[in-house]
Amino acid sequence: MLATKVIYIRDSCPGQQGTDLFCGSQKSALLPVKYFRWRNAHCITIESTAGAVKFQWQKEFACCSELALSYKKESALINDFYAHYGQWGLVLLMVVVASWILYRYLAPTSWREWSRAGLVQAFIIALYAEMYGFPLTIYVLTGFFGIDLPLTSVTGHLWATLFGYGKIGAIVEMVIGMGLVFLGISLLVEGWREVYHASREGRLATDALYGVVRHPQYLGIFLAIFGQLIHWPTILTLALFPIIVWAYVRLARKEEVRMIDQFGDEYRAYQDRVPMFFPRWGEWRRLFEAGSSAGERPS
Repeated sequence: MLATKVIYIRDSCPGQQGTDLFCGSQKSALLPVKYFRWRNAHCITIESTAGAVKFQWQKEFACCSELALSYKKESALINDFYAHYGQWGLVLLMVVVASWILYRYLAPTSWREWSRAGLVQAFIIALYAEMYGFPLTIYVLTGFFGIDLPLTSVTGHLWATLFGYGKIGAIVEMVIGMGLVFLGISLLVEGWREVYHASREGRLATDALYGVVRHPQYLGIFLAIFGQLIHWPTILTLALFPIIVWAYVRLARKEEVRMIDQFGDEYRAYQDRVPMFFPRWGEWRRLFEAGSSAGERPS
């Protein structure tokens, strides 16, 4: 329930005294207000509190019905915003599912691989803790930086919110972001399958996804976290993104030194033939085709 505390604004209606009245002549449990009557307008500020957050709402209304409708709409939007958060059970579920996918298909073995996976794990926790738990980024932007954001259930789609694109922008943002997330996950899974088959056959993985880029699993991680930054950006995940990219680039270079020691000229020729992370211009379609065909390999 949204609690309201009404505050007089004495400089909004010059020369008028505040009076303690209800809208119109009838008392209403829905809309008790204190207002200034000046030139047939109601000058009102309502400070509403829910949890630790406060917002101010100040407008002039020509009639009580307009005031009631606007207040009801504003209250519904705010209640929608707070209902979206505090779902810590959902946070735990999403973190567990995403972490299982990460560790199942990235399959870290060395301490270097575990430390990089830990960074992605931190990204996952920070993302879902803000997406469904506590909107830290929104509070920082509105409270510390003073940015005026509409508090609705889609406010977390920050790019659409900041640029004023509304719900349509939020939907576009979500579709693009989640498309990159699912593409990234597919590269992670199919890359693991290709390495698994190659290791069983005692050969270097150079086919399918590994014929397009040398590190398709790491590319999958980059695309997935970048997609989440489009879908639901937060201060912590934006800070973690460049650190994760830097860490995996370093890891890939160390792995390639080991592969050269193991496979020699065969791996050097592979390096000359196939790019490290991103397909050459015009070869992204090959990456998608390789990913879909890799999923059809027999186990």
